[in-house]
Amino acid sequence: MNFIDTHCHLLLKQFDEDRQEIMKKVNEELDLLIEIGINVESSKSVADFVKDE
Repeated sequence: MNFIDTHCHLLLKQFDEDRQEIMKKVNEELDLLIEIGINVESSKSVADFVKDE
């Protein structure tokens, strides 16, 4: 069975301290996640983030 998180905001500041830990768990348990920007600036950050992952 494939699991997909279709709407997440992992780039919000409250995840700064444990984002890498969260991403490790995501990679173990999900097949796909979709990070959502909330404005133009955060959407650009999402694009940069996925390039690095």
